[in-house]
Amino acid sequence: MIKDMKAITLSFLIVLAFYSFSNVQNKGLFEFREFQKAVNNQTRTRTGEPGARYWQNSSDYKLEARVDDSKNILSGKGSIVYHNNSPAALKDIHFRLYQDLYKRGTARSVPLPVEDLHDGTFIGSLKINGIQYMIDNKPVNQNQITIFCTDLCINLTDSIPTGSSAVIELSWNFTIPSSTEVMRHMGRYDDNFFLGQWYPQVAVYDDIRGWDDTPHLGLKEFYNDFSNFDVTVHAPDGYIVWATGECDNLNSVLDEKIIEKLNYALSHDSIVSIIAPEDHKRSIIKGNVWHFTADHVPDFAFAVAKNYLWKGTSIIADKQSGRRVLVDIVYPADSLQYSKSIVVARDALLWTSFEFPVIAFPYTHATSFFNGSRDGVSMEFPMIANDATRADHNLHTAIVAHELFHNYMPFDMGFNETLFGWMDEGWAEFLENRFKGDNYSIYEQRDLKQYVSTAGTLSDSPLITASAELSFTSFAFMYLVKPCIALMLLEELMGGETFLQAAKAFMNSWNGKHPSPYDFFYTFDRFAGGDINWFWKACYFDYGYADLGIKSVDKNKIIIERKGNIPVSIRLEMTYDDNTQEKIYRNLNVWKTGATEYPVKIKTRKNIQTIILGDKLIPDVDNSDNVYQR
Repeated sequence: MIKDMKAITLSFLIVLAFYSFSNVQNKGLFEFREFQKAVNNQTRTRTGEPGARYWQNSSDYKLEARVDDSKNILSGKGSIVYHNNSPAALKDIHFRLYQDLYKRGTARSVPLPVEDLHDGTFIGSLKINGIQYMIDNKPVNQNQITIFCTDLCINLTDSIPTGSSAVIELSWNFTIPSSTEVMRHMGRYDDNFFLGQWYPQVAVYDDIRGWDDTPHLGLKEFYNDFSNFDVTVHAPDGYIVWATGECDNLNSVLDEKIIEKLNYALSHDSIVSIIAPEDHKRSIIKGNVWHFTADHVPDFAFAVAKNYLWKGTSIIADKQSGRRVLVDIVYPADSLQYSKSIVVARDALLWTSFEFPVIAFPYTHATSFFNGSRDGVSMEFPMIANDATRADHNLHTAIVAHELFHNYMPFDMGFNETLFGWMDEGWAEFLENRFKGDNYSIYEQRDLKQYVSTAGTLSDSPLITASAELSFTSFAFMYLVKPCIALMLLEELMGGETFLQAAKAFMNSWNGKHPSPYDFFYTFDRFAGGDINWFWKACYFDYGYADLGIKSVDKNKIIIERKGNIPVSIRLEMTYDDNTQEKIYRNLNVWKTGATEYPVKIKTRKNIQTIILGDKLIPDVDNSDNVYQR
């Protein structure tokens, strides 16, 4: 009997232990199975740091690009050495043909003008390790080639073993889009060009999903490996080239006086007119073959323009080393609005280097290229941005800063923008709002208004699931507004100093790597000083919206009702019958227990005349119950 009782007791303890463990698991965040596998493989951790066996692949690109302004064609050729650092032998390889977005008949999530549509990227030749896979835009063996939208998959004759490399030789061309369509990331703008997504790019193969074979349909952005670039640009006569990386043959292409002014800007705080209007009255261009190199960057883009103006200055981004960063703008000479942007650009990079996140700007230069289009889409690339202009000055300067902030995320930290675009766009939007501060708040003017109109509607989904191709109406909300507000709430929850420490730890741990959402969550968990899974679930995993209301007022006790599940702080401004006022604040952590009501007790015996709940910086979808009048 005693033996039987011991067995029953042991069974009971096992069941109890299992039940307790299950409860612990249930309290944690839902994890995609791919992330769980990565943790088991020791490439990721639940502390937010890279695992002991973390790896990533890379490429060495040696490319030539030729821009034909008369035919509106970019022709390219070159080689790619692809390094397989993964533990698997790769039996296939995927390429990004981003210009196939403009291919007639392909799927896309945004409408494109008929005049920009063409036959897609023309692959003149593609060899891998000496084996010909495509010639004259046709597969040598049809069974080895699959093209789906912008994804080109090649089943390899010989696999790429782990720890080895493949040499890819290729040539290609495509028609450069040139319509006035506002959604373009790149193309021809009048007589100038901005060339992004211009080369066949090896897709990312990572420890989470393997090959990233999600096609580009127009709205969502990109996921790239950190690679090295050696690029030669053949520009049309009379054109100057600006690009990712460093130009190492300036003496062969630019007038000595222009180089002298550029060097002055590189070493001084003052703003220099590197190319002023009077410089175009003489010949300042000596050649049309420009050579650039850039190491460990996730992409390469370049701009080609004539008769443009060029202003520059530099900042000391790292006081310890004295390292300077060139901050420059390139713009058409028809508007003073462009020239004022350099002050915003300079101040933005000083702010990130010394105020938040207090990490020195990671690159040697930050060029804002203004393409001359009005109210179009701006697009970021490492060290250079393709900027449209906005009539609203505040919005214009906000966008200039926003695109520059992307040099931190995703270019210094390689987020998967294809699956989780809210990560980099949310951080850039957050930095943009924090940078502008009291001068103006784009958060107040734009983000909060859109939050109120969109949160909780059919255009709103949990951020963690925002990997499906979004509609145009929900794109800005899901990638910019909602994640920006979530970060602002997270900063308020943790406190400014702790939030800053967590942000720096996250950025330093994942510099030059590929962080997932869980790496973000678990890094901040280490600094939170307690369980904040309730916050992650509400703001990133669940459907919901922010909505507080005044439920009741009884003498010295006010009941605040949490009608929405997104936690926000309680801010009360009370006016008493003697016209004195009092403000009460409660951090949003008062909702961590899941309570739907919170009592606020007033110590004074004065009679309350009016109560205002919330303020202009707290999201709330329904303000109709935020005011009490006795």
